[in-house]
Amino acid sequence: MFSENSMTRLQFSLSSRERRQRWFWIGLSGIPVVGSLLSAHSGYSSPLLCPIRAMTGIPCPGCGLTRSFTAIAMGDLSRAVDYHLFGPALGLICCYLLLQSLYEIWCNRAVYPVFLRRLCRPGPMLVGAGLVFGYHLIRLQSLAARGELGPAFQASPLGHFLSGGI
Repeated sequence: MFSENSMTRLQFSLSSRERRQRWFWIGLSGIPVVGSLLSAHSGYSSPLLCPIRAMTGIPCPGCGLTRSFTAIAMGDLSRAVDYHLFGPALGLICCYLLLQSLYEIWCNRAVYPVFLRRLCRPGPMLVGAGLVFGYHLIRLQSLAARGELGPAFQASPLGHFLSGGI
């Protein structure tokens, strides 16, 4: 019924579920990559606002990533790091996921590099999340030390609501 060659090809072909997953990763990683490239070369700033910062006046752990990605697209690595320390690393991860997923769809087979399998284990993922949240706490401490955190919260919608201003 099937030759040995066609059986080998069938075993390595992406299933419809795997193809949907690759398209999901293309969308998820492609949005920041394409958005930052368009933003960098059009002169427009991002229309996206952080809902956490808008409601609380306090930046979230991801605040600054959009500006960091745009600075990377403009070739300004020092500014990208100023906006968010992990922006360049996350930008590279997004580019890699985009290219890998496109390649896998084009070849119609899964390609799992050894380093990617190691990075996607719970241990490295928890370490990465811990680093991002540790950096966020340092940023919040810096804002508090400069006296900016309290007034920003008090001026926010949540601050007004909690103080009985609304």
